[in-house]
Amino acid sequence: MTIKKIIHQTWKTENIPLHLSKYVASWVINNSDWEYVFWTDEQLKNLIETEYTSLLQNYLHFPKNIMRVDVARYCILGKYGGVY
Repeated sequence: MTIKKIIHQTWKTENIPLHLSKYVASWVINNSDWEYVFWTDEQLKNLIETEYTSLLQNYLHFPKNIMRVDVARYCILGKYGGVY
């Protein structure tokens, strides 16, 4: 089995803190032959709403946002492949 050359990264919003932005950029710079996909929390929710509807109610009721993000990461990899 071959892993698709897609790197997925998530953050709460598109506003990445300055002290973290260099790390985000390093993935693109050091893996120029890979596709790079950035996901916000809103985009993750949209993915669950459209592609994993059976998970939606549980997803929305998790007590902590990190729990939603963790589930969404598996959904991303299941749908698109690649690495997180």
